[in-house]
Amino acid sequence: ETVTSSSLPKSQNLLKNLHIMVVDDEPEIATMVRDLLKLHSAEVTLFNDPRQALASFENNPQIIDMVITDETMPGLSGMHLAQKILAIKPGLPIILITGYSEHANVETADAIGLAGFFYKPVKTSELLQKIQTLLQINAK
Repeated sequence: ETVTSSSLPKSQNLLKNLHIMVVDDEPEIATMVRDLLKLHSAEVTLFNDPRQALASFENNPQIIDMVITDETMPGLSGMHLAQKILAIKPGLPIILITGYSEHANVETADAIGLAGFFYKPVKTSELLQKIQTLLQINAK
């Protein structure tokens, strides 16, 4: 079934009680995603360095409900970050956003168990819809 924007709650509390980790080495993109999520009441932890994000996650995996990560970053790709996170917390919804990457595509994202995959520039409405869908799937 397709989700239309009209079926999405208009409430700004769409992501209330959700703690989302955002990882992107481009500060302006990371900030844009963070602001979008905060607008909908999510708690957001932002990292520009994937290795710092992984270390933080390893220290406290239970507080994170979802991860949104860039693919191409220095030190650790989004795919590798996702694999390491999923090894710690299997089934955690992870959304990968990439510009051009010969390594990352829908098939490879599916293969390692990613919940979502977008090419940049990602439309905020599509990102929110995907998050909403994942929350319904993972609703306890």
